[in-house]
Amino acid sequence: MSGRNSTRNNPTNGTGRSDKWEDALMKFLLDKVSDCTEFRCMTTLCKDFNIEYPQHAAKRSTINSRIRVLLKQIDHKEYDVDTLARLMFCLAQPLIGKNLGKVENRLRKSGNLRLDDKKRIILYRNEEVHFKGVHTGRNQQIRLREERARRESEARMRREEADMEFGSNEEEYDPMEADEDEVEDETLAPPSTGPSTSTRMAPVGQSEHPVVHNQLLEDERQVSLTAPHPFASLVPVPLENQTRTFNYYSLLKNIHNYILVLEDPTFELLRTEIVEELGKPGASDLKITGTQIAETLAYGIRIVVNNAKQNINPSSKPIQLIETLRFWKLLLLNVGFPKDDESVTKITSLISDFSPEMMIPVAKLRFALESIFENVRQ
Repeated sequence: MSGRNSTRNNPTNGTGRSDKWEDALMKFLLDKVSDCTEFRCMTTLCKDFNIEYPQHAAKRSTINSRIRVLLKQIDHKEYDVDTLARLMFCLAQPLIGKNLGKVENRLRKSGNLRLDDKKRIILYRNEEVHFKGVHTGRNQQIRLREERARRESEARMRREEADMEFGSNEEEYDPMEADEDEVEDETLAPPSTGPSTSTRMAPVGQSEHPVVHNQLLEDERQVSLTAPHPFASLVPVPLENQTRTFNYYSLLKNIHNYILVLEDPTFELLRTEIVEELGKPGASDLKITGTQIAETLAYGIRIVVNNAKQNINPSSKPIQLIETLRFWKLLLLNVGFPKDDESVTKITSLISDFSPEMMIPVAKLRFALESIFENVRQ
């Protein structure tokens, strides 16, 4: 079924894409919700739009505002009811205002419509489609992680298909195939460059903000019940950290300053999101527990440690692993962790375990920082 009932005369730039951001953005949104029956993560949508339409790229808040403007001004007569319902439901658009009131009336006449207290669709059902969900801040974080897990699964399937057709070469690093969201659940024993350790990373699923993992190593599935827990934390969380709180603003400010030091445009979108978070009213007064900080940083450490190699393609813009670990340590000290805190001393031990030749791709560091930010943001 076609979403449009009529076609506008849209100028293009010779590539089939419109020169107007309004048309480009609406085309993008229609494509993203065409077969969607769940809420879409706005952060991911904005990033994807910047990639697909670089001529209209902007920071996340700008694109989000443009999406709201488009939906508020939408001519409902140009779209069938299924497409209208998908747009409003998947993009969590409140049906507020005279124009969107017409959309609401049309949806009520065509099916069973239910809205929440902010007038966002939580249920729509007709003979063709059925949407149902609840809008919460918690769901927004989960949706971002589900989106990452979905992309990880798709990337893994592509690699498996390529391996079946051409044969695999696990030792070769191809930056074009590198998926920034792929995190292998490995043991955390360092490579042969340093002494081994039996500790493993605790799943962030034990923290307040779970992260989706699709696979466990075969040996982890077969761990004896009498053996140490396979997910013992890489950075232990001392008992006092479970009640001790630290300044939320200081934590984000340190991450922001680290991104500035990196001077890499890859991190620009994340940096602007952190700036927006820092600018929220009352952000400087918010507190965050030591447990959440330690567990979240431990997850970030696992990402960079599991992706560290000695021979990395220069095109991936590698960064020294131990320098990244030193940043984690400095971050803890700057927000107020004492230097003899177990989380701090464990990172110090890790730094001495690894060779200076161990490097990580910049995409993996970006994913680690994005994961940390999404897990601690309030």
